[in-house]
Amino acid sequence: MRTRRRASLLRGYHQGDPLPCLSQFAVFFSHGAGFAIEVVMAFDAGHAREIARAQHPTGRLSAVPAELLDGQDRHKLLAVWLRGEG
Repeated sequence: MRTRRRASLLRGYHQGDPLPCLSQFAVFFSHGAGFAIEVVMAFDAGHAREIARAQHPTGRLSAVPAELLDGQDRHKLLAVWLRGEG
């Protein structure tokens, strides 16, 4: 599945064009074993969710660009997300 995603991101790519670059995404997740925010390198938010889903196959997750969390209290953000307010 991940290979298909990469292939779709590279569709229309011509040699000499800049390659899509990886960015940091903060993935919020919760499942039976716990909850956390983890940072992954991905092409986009959908790709970040795919990466996280491979590590956490059950439960809820969301991905946002990591720079949106700069200067934020991650514990508070996670608590808001767990309550369904974020």
